Amino acid sequence: MRALVAIDSFKGSFSSQEAANIVTQAFSKYRIVTDAAAIADGGEGTSAAYLANHSTAMWRQLTVTNMVGKPTPVQYVIDASQHLAIIDVAEASGIQFATTQDGFVDPLTTSSIGTGEMIQDATQQGVQKIVVALGGSGTTDAGIGLLGALGVKFYDDQGNELPPTVPSLAKVEKYNDAAVSLHDIQLVACADVDSPLTGPTGSVQMFGPQKGVDDQQESLEKAFHHFADVLDPTEHGQGVGDGAAGGMGFALRVLGAEHMSGFDFIANDINLPSRVAQTDFVVTGEGRLDTQSIQGKVPVRMAELAQKAGKPCFAIVGTQELDLTTARQYGLTSVFPIVDRPMTLAQAIANGKENLARTAARVGAMAASMDGGK
Repeated sequence: MRALVAIDSFKGSFSSQEAANIVTQAFSKYRIVTDAAAIADGGEGTSAAYLANHSTAMWRQLTVTNMVGKPTPVQYVIDASQHLAIIDVAEASGIQFATTQDGFVDPLTTSSIGTGEMIQDATQQGVQKIVVALGGSGTTDAGIGLLGALGVKFYDDQGNELPPTVPSLAKVEKYNDAAVSLHDIQLVACADVDSPLTGPTGSVQMFGPQKGVDDQQESLEKAFHHFADVLDPTEHGQGVGDGAAGGMGFALRVLGAEHMSGFDFIANDINLPSRVAQTDFVVTGEGRLDTQSIQGKVPVRMAELAQKAGKPCFAIVGTQELDLTTARQYGLTSVFPIVDRPMTLAQAIANGKENLARTAARVGAMAASMDGGK
Protein backbone atom coordinates (compact mmCIF):
# COMPACT_ATOMS: atom_id res chain seq x y z
CA MET A 1 0.00 0.00 0.00
CA ARG A 2 1.29 3.47 -0.93
CA ALA A 3 0.59 6.86 0.57
CA LEU A 4 1.53 10.31 -0.68
CA VAL A 5 2.20 12.61 2.27
CA ALA A 6 2.14 16.37 1.66
CA ILE A 7 1.47 18.33 4.86
CA ASP A 8 2.00 22.07 5.21
CA SER A 9 4.27 23.34 7.99
CA PHE A 10 2.76 23.89 11.46
CA LYS A 11 4.10 27.27 12.58
CA GLY A 12 6.26 26.87 15.67
CA SER A 13 6.08 23.06 15.62
CA PHE A 14 7.52 21.47 12.47
CA SER A 15 8.30 22.07 8.82
CA SER A 16 6.57 20.36 5.93
CA GLN A 17 9.56 18.06 5.48
CA GLU A 18 9.61 17.18 9.19
CA ALA A 19 5.90 16.37 9.05
CA ALA A 20 6.42 14.05 6.10
CA ASN A 21 9.27 12.29 7.91
CA ILE A 22 7.19 11.78 11.06
CA VAL A 23 4.26 10.33 9.11
CA THR A 24 6.60 8.13 7.07
CA GLN A 25 8.03 6.61 10.25
CA ALA A 26 4.57 6.01 11.71
CA PHE A 27 3.30 4.41 8.49
CA SER A 28 6.29 2.08 8.16
CA LYS A 29 4.96 0.06 11.11
CA TYR A 30 1.94 -0.80 8.98
CA ARG A 31 3.95 -1.61 5.83
CA ILE A 32 2.70 1.50 4.09
CA VAL A 33 5.22 2.80 1.55
CA THR A 34 5.34 6.60 1.71
CA ASP A 35 6.07 9.12 -1.00
CA ALA A 36 6.99 12.20 1.05
CA ALA A 37 6.67 15.66 -0.50
CA ALA A 38 7.52 19.00 1.10
CA ILE A 39 4.64 21.35 0.24
CA ALA A 40 3.53 24.95 0.81
CA ASP A 41 0.89 27.34 -0.49
CA GLY A 42 2.79 30.61 -0.68
CA GLY A 43 2.85 31.12 3.07
CA GLU A 44 5.81 30.90 5.40
CA GLY A 45 7.75 27.74 4.70
CA THR A 46 7.56 28.03 0.91
CA SER A 47 11.30 28.58 0.54
CA ALA A 48 12.01 25.72 2.98
CA ALA A 49 9.71 23.41 1.01
CA TYR A 50 11.56 24.23 -2.21
CA LEU A 51 14.89 23.66 -0.46
CA ALA A 52 13.75 20.24 0.80
CA ASN A 53 12.81 19.22 -2.73
CA HIS A 54 16.02 20.40 -4.42
CA SER A 55 19.53 19.31 -3.49
CA THR A 56 20.99 22.15 -5.58
CA ALA A 57 19.30 24.86 -3.48
CA MET A 58 20.90 26.56 -0.49
CA TRP A 59 20.17 29.26 2.07
CA ARG A 60 21.55 32.78 1.71
CA GLN A 61 21.72 34.68 4.98
CA LEU A 62 21.80 38.43 5.54
CA THR A 63 20.56 41.15 7.89
CA VAL A 64 17.71 43.48 6.94
CA THR A 65 15.29 45.90 8.58
CA ASN A 66 12.29 44.06 9.99
CA MET A 67 8.74 45.40 9.93
CA VAL A 68 9.19 47.35 13.16
CA GLY A 69 12.45 48.96 12.11
CA LYS A 70 15.00 46.71 13.82
CA PRO A 71 17.96 44.91 12.20
CA THR A 72 17.07 41.23 11.88
CA PRO A 73 18.93 38.21 10.47
CA VAL A 74 16.95 36.55 7.69
CA GLN A 75 17.46 33.93 5.03
CA TYR A 76 16.14 33.07 1.61
CA VAL A 77 16.77 30.28 -0.87
CA ILE A 78 18.95 30.46 -3.95
CA ASP A 79 19.07 27.66 -6.52
CA ALA A 80 22.02 28.59 -8.71
CA SER A 81 21.29 25.72 -11.10
CA GLN A 82 17.92 27.30 -11.88
CA HIS A 83 19.06 30.95 -11.52
CA LEU A 84 16.25 31.26 -8.99
CA ALA A 85 15.68 32.93 -5.62
CA ILE A 86 12.73 32.25 -3.31
CA ILE A 87 11.86 34.76 -0.60
CA ASP A 88 9.29 34.38 2.19
CA VAL A 89 7.90 37.76 3.27
CA ALA A 90 7.39 36.22 6.71
CA GLU A 91 11.15 36.37 7.27
CA ALA A 92 11.42 40.17 7.51
CA SER A 93 7.78 41.26 7.51
CA GLY A 94 6.12 38.42 9.39
CA ILE A 95 3.24 38.38 11.84
CA GLN A 96 5.67 37.32 14.58
CA PHE A 97 6.84 40.95 14.75
CA ALA A 98 3.32 42.40 15.04
CA THR A 99 2.82 41.83 18.77
CA THR A 100 4.62 42.51 22.02
CA GLN A 101 3.70 41.61 25.58
CA ASP A 102 1.51 44.73 25.55
CA GLY A 103 -0.42 43.71 22.44
CA PHE A 104 -0.22 44.74 18.78
CA VAL A 105 2.34 47.26 17.65
CA ASP A 106 0.84 50.32 15.94
CA PRO A 107 0.05 49.06 12.41
CA LEU A 108 0.69 52.56 11.03
CA THR A 109 4.35 52.19 12.01
CA THR A 110 4.98 48.82 10.37
CA SER A 111 6.78 48.48 7.05
CA SER A 112 7.54 45.93 4.34
CA ILE A 113 10.97 47.50 3.82
CA GLY A 114 12.86 44.36 4.88
CA THR A 115 11.23 42.25 2.19
CA GLY A 116 12.26 44.89 -0.34
CA GLU A 117 15.81 44.72 0.98
CA MET A 118 15.80 40.95 0.51
CA ILE A 119 14.58 41.32 -3.07
CA GLN A 120 17.25 43.93 -3.71
CA ASP A 121 19.91 41.56 -2.38
CA ALA A 122 18.62 38.76 -4.60
CA THR A 123 18.94 40.94 -7.71
CA GLN A 124 22.68 41.06 -7.05
CA GLN A 125 23.14 37.27 -6.92
CA GLY A 126 22.94 36.54 -10.63
CA VAL A 127 19.41 35.13 -10.57
CA GLN A 128 16.96 35.45 -13.44
CA LYS A 129 13.79 34.80 -11.46
CA ILE A 130 12.66 35.83 -7.98
CA VAL A 131 9.66 34.14 -6.38
CA VAL A 132 8.16 36.00 -3.42
CA ALA A 133 5.95 33.94 -1.10
CA LEU A 134 3.40 36.34 0.36
CA GLY A 135 1.86 34.44 3.28
CA GLY A 136 2.40 35.04 6.99
CA SER A 137 2.91 38.80 6.83
CA GLY A 138 2.33 41.23 9.68
CA THR A 139 2.31 44.49 7.72
CA THR A 140 -0.51 46.53 6.23
CA ASP A 141 1.39 49.17 4.24
CA ALA A 142 0.29 48.47 0.62
CA GLY A 143 3.90 47.49 -0.07
CA ILE A 144 5.15 51.08 0.02
CA GLY A 145 8.09 50.05 2.20
CA LEU A 146 9.05 47.30 -0.25
CA LEU A 147 8.87 49.75 -3.16
CA GLY A 148 10.96 52.31 -1.30
CA ALA A 149 13.66 49.75 -0.56
CA LEU A 150 13.89 48.98 -4.28
CA GLY A 151 14.35 52.64 -5.18
CA VAL A 152 10.86 53.99 -5.88
CA LYS A 153 10.51 57.67 -4.89
CA PHE A 154 7.22 59.21 -3.77
CA TYR A 155 6.13 62.88 -3.90
CA ASP A 156 3.24 64.98 -2.59
CA ASP A 157 1.28 67.57 -4.58
CA GLN A 158 3.99 70.17 -3.93
CA GLY A 159 6.75 67.95 -5.27
CA ASN A 160 8.17 67.21 -1.83
CA GLU A 161 9.64 63.74 -1.43
CA LEU A 162 7.76 61.52 1.01
CA PRO A 163 9.16 58.68 3.10
CA PRO A 164 7.93 55.21 2.02
CA THR A 165 5.74 54.76 5.11
CA VAL A 166 2.06 54.20 5.86
CA PRO A 167 1.28 57.88 6.70
CA SER A 168 2.50 58.81 3.20
CA LEU A 169 -0.04 56.62 1.39
CA ALA A 170 -2.78 59.28 1.45
CA LYS A 171 -0.37 62.05 0.37
CA VAL A 172 1.31 60.47 -2.65
CA GLU A 173 0.46 62.27 -5.89
CA LYS A 174 3.44 61.28 -8.01
CA TYR A 175 6.08 58.57 -7.99
CA ASN A 176 9.29 57.78 -9.85
CA ASP A 177 10.57 54.25 -10.33
CA ALA A 178 13.55 55.14 -12.55
CA ALA A 179 15.99 53.98 -9.88
CA VAL A 180 14.50 50.48 -9.71
CA SER A 181 16.88 48.07 -11.39
CA LEU A 182 15.61 44.52 -11.70
CA HIS A 183 18.02 43.67 -14.54
CA ASP A 184 15.35 41.91 -16.60
CA ILE A 185 14.59 39.62 -13.66
CA GLN A 186 11.25 37.83 -13.73
CA LEU A 187 9.21 38.50 -10.58
CA VAL A 188 6.59 36.01 -9.39
CA ALA A 189 4.25 36.80 -6.49
CA CYS A 190 3.03 33.57 -4.88
CA ALA A 191 -0.03 33.95 -2.69
CA ASP A 192 -2.44 31.74 -0.80
CA VAL A 193 -5.26 34.29 -1.24
CA ASP A 194 -6.73 35.99 -4.32
CA SER A 195 -7.95 39.14 -2.55
CA PRO A 196 -7.81 42.61 -4.14
CA LEU A 197 -6.02 45.46 -2.40
CA THR A 198 -9.18 47.24 -1.22
CA GLY A 199 -12.79 46.45 -0.43
CA PRO A 200 -14.47 43.98 1.95
CA THR A 201 -12.05 41.17 1.05
CA GLY A 202 -8.99 43.39 0.81
CA SER A 203 -5.87 44.00 2.89
CA VAL A 204 -7.40 46.41 5.39
CA GLN A 205 -10.93 45.17 5.92
CA MET A 206 -10.43 41.41 5.81
CA PHE A 207 -6.87 40.92 7.01
CA GLY A 208 -6.09 44.16 8.84
CA PRO A 209 -7.73 43.18 12.16
CA GLN A 210 -5.43 40.14 12.35
CA LYS A 211 -2.50 42.57 12.32
CA GLY A 212 -3.79 45.16 14.76
CA VAL A 213 -5.79 47.43 12.44
CA ASP A 214 -8.72 48.60 14.55
CA ASP A 215 -9.78 52.24 14.85
CA GLN A 216 -7.58 53.09 11.86
CA GLN A 217 -9.53 50.87 9.47
CA GLU A 218 -11.63 53.56 7.75
CA SER A 219 -8.80 56.05 7.25
CA LEU A 220 -6.36 53.34 6.15
CA GLU A 221 -8.84 51.97 3.61
CA LYS A 222 -9.17 55.45 2.10
CA ALA A 223 -5.39 55.80 2.00
CA PHE A 224 -5.09 52.45 0.20
CA HIS A 225 -7.70 53.56 -2.37
CA HIS A 226 -5.79 56.79 -3.01
CA PHE A 227 -2.43 55.04 -3.30
CA ALA A 228 -3.89 52.50 -5.73
CA ASP A 229 -5.42 55.23 -7.89
CA VAL A 230 -2.05 56.96 -8.22
CA LEU A 231 0.13 53.89 -8.86
CA ASP A 232 -2.43 51.80 -10.72
CA PRO A 233 -4.89 54.07 -12.59
CA THR A 234 -6.12 51.20 -14.76
CA GLU A 235 -6.96 48.45 -12.26
CA HIS A 236 -6.98 50.55 -9.07
CA GLY A 237 -5.57 47.74 -6.96
CA GLN A 238 -8.21 45.22 -7.97
CA GLY A 239 -5.81 42.69 -9.44
CA VAL A 240 -5.93 39.09 -8.26
CA GLY A 241 -3.69 38.75 -5.20
CA ASP A 242 -3.13 42.50 -4.78
CA GLY A 243 -4.35 42.28 -1.20
CA ALA A 244 -1.94 39.53 -0.18
CA ALA A 245 0.66 40.33 2.49
CA GLY A 246 -0.88 43.63 3.48
CA GLY A 247 -0.68 44.89 -0.09
CA MET A 248 2.76 43.60 -1.06
CA GLY A 249 1.00 41.64 -3.78
CA PHE A 250 -0.11 44.98 -5.23
CA ALA A 251 3.36 46.50 -4.97
CA LEU A 252 4.93 43.54 -6.76
CA ARG A 253 2.35 43.70 -9.56
CA VAL A 254 3.13 47.39 -10.02
CA LEU A 255 6.73 46.28 -10.56
CA GLY A 256 5.57 43.81 -13.20
CA ALA A 257 5.29 40.64 -11.16
CA GLU A 258 3.22 37.69 -12.32
CA HIS A 259 0.67 36.43 -9.78
CA MET A 260 0.69 32.69 -9.16
CA SER A 261 -0.86 30.36 -6.63
CA GLY A 262 1.83 29.38 -4.14
CA PHE A 263 0.50 25.85 -4.11
CA ASP A 264 0.67 25.60 -7.90
CA PHE A 265 4.27 26.80 -7.88
CA ILE A 266 5.37 23.95 -5.60
CA ALA A 267 2.97 21.35 -7.04
CA ASN A 268 4.14 21.95 -10.61
CA ASP A 269 7.76 22.01 -9.53
CA ILE A 270 7.57 18.51 -7.98
CA ASN A 271 5.07 16.99 -10.45
CA LEU A 272 2.49 16.45 -7.72
CA PRO A 273 -0.52 15.47 -9.90
CA SER A 274 1.41 12.52 -11.34
CA ARG A 275 2.55 11.43 -7.88
CA VAL A 276 -1.03 11.55 -6.57
CA ALA A 277 -2.16 9.33 -9.45
CA GLN A 278 0.44 6.71 -8.51
CA THR A 279 -0.55 6.37 -4.85
CA ASP A 280 -3.37 4.60 -2.98
CA PHE A 281 -4.30 7.47 -0.68
CA VAL A 282 -3.18 10.98 0.21
CA VAL A 283 -2.37 12.49 3.60
CA THR A 284 -2.28 16.27 3.88
CA GLY A 285 -2.77 18.88 6.58
CA GLU A 286 -2.07 22.29 8.09
CA GLY A 287 -2.10 23.99 11.47
CA ARG A 288 -5.66 25.28 11.29
CA LEU A 289 -8.38 23.96 8.99
CA ASP A 290 -10.96 26.74 8.72
CA THR A 291 -12.92 28.77 6.18
CA GLN A 292 -9.71 30.34 4.84
CA SER A 293 -8.53 26.84 3.92
CA ILE A 294 -11.06 26.67 1.10
CA GLN A 295 -9.47 29.72 -0.56
CA GLY A 296 -6.50 27.77 -1.87
CA LYS A 297 -4.56 26.41 1.07
CA VAL A 298 -2.71 23.09 1.04
CA PRO A 299 -5.33 20.61 2.39
CA VAL A 300 -8.10 21.64 0.01
CA ARG A 301 -5.78 21.86 -3.00
CA MET A 302 -4.40 18.40 -2.19
CA ALA A 303 -7.95 17.11 -1.82
CA GLU A 304 -8.77 18.48 -5.28
CA LEU A 305 -5.85 16.57 -6.80
CA ALA A 306 -6.83 13.40 -4.94
CA GLN A 307 -10.46 13.70 -5.97
CA LYS A 308 -9.51 14.07 -9.65
CA ALA A 309 -7.41 10.91 -9.36
CA GLY A 310 -10.11 9.03 -7.44
CA LYS A 311 -8.01 8.70 -4.28
CA PRO A 312 -9.05 9.11 -0.62
CA CYS A 313 -7.53 12.16 1.09
CA PHE A 314 -7.10 12.47 4.86
CA ALA A 315 -6.18 15.74 6.57
CA ILE A 316 -4.13 15.83 9.77
CA VAL A 317 -4.55 19.26 11.37
CA GLY A 318 -3.66 21.17 14.49
CA THR A 319 -7.14 22.62 14.92
CA GLN A 320 -10.30 21.76 13.04
CA GLU A 321 -12.77 24.64 12.70
CA LEU A 322 -14.19 23.58 9.35
CA ASP A 323 -16.95 21.04 9.96
CA LEU A 324 -16.53 17.62 8.40
CA THR A 325 -19.53 17.98 6.09
CA THR A 326 -18.02 21.08 4.51
CA ALA A 327 -14.57 19.51 4.42
CA ARG A 328 -15.94 16.50 2.56
CA GLN A 329 -17.62 18.81 0.05
CA TYR A 330 -14.13 20.02 -0.85
CA GLY A 331 -12.78 16.51 -1.35
CA LEU A 332 -11.38 15.62 2.08
CA THR A 333 -12.35 12.09 3.09
CA SER A 334 -11.90 12.78 6.80
CA VAL A 335 -10.06 15.11 9.19
CA PHE A 336 -7.89 14.17 12.19
CA PRO A 337 -6.94 16.88 14.71
CA ILE A 338 -3.64 16.04 16.41
CA VAL A 339 -4.56 17.41 19.85
CA ASP A 340 -6.17 14.40 21.51
CA ARG A 341 -6.07 15.51 25.16
CA PRO A 342 -6.54 18.75 27.12
CA MET A 343 -3.58 21.11 26.68
CA THR A 344 -2.83 24.79 26.22
CA LEU A 345 -1.91 26.30 22.86
CA ALA A 346 1.68 26.64 24.03
CA GLN A 347 1.75 22.96 24.97
CA ALA A 348 0.18 21.96 21.65
CA ILE A 349 2.87 23.87 19.74
CA ALA A 350 5.71 22.53 21.91
CA ASN A 351 4.46 18.95 21.60
CA GLY A 352 3.49 19.19 17.95
CA LYS A 353 5.79 16.45 16.70
CA GLU A 354 4.66 13.96 19.35
CA ASN A 355 1.00 14.81 18.69
CA LEU A 356 1.51 14.33 14.97
CA ALA A 357 3.23 10.97 15.44
CA ARG A 358 0.33 9.61 17.53
CA THR A 359 -2.25 10.80 15.03
CA ALA A 360 -0.28 9.45 12.08
CA ALA A 361 -0.18 6.05 13.77
CA ARG A 362 -3.97 6.08 14.05
CA VAL A 363 -4.37 7.03 10.38
CA GLY A 364 -1.85 4.36 9.40
CA ALA A 365 -3.69 1.67 11.37
CA MET A 366 -6.98 2.69 9.79
CA ALA A 367 -5.54 2.65 6.26
CA ALA A 368 -3.89 -0.74 6.83
CA SER A 369 -7.16 -2.23 8.05
CA MET A 370 -8.92 -0.93 4.94
CA ASP A 371 -6.31 -2.78 2.89
CA GLY A 372 -6.77 -5.98 4.86
CA GLY A 373 -3.65 -5.44 6.96
CA LYS A 374 -3.20 -5.35 10.71
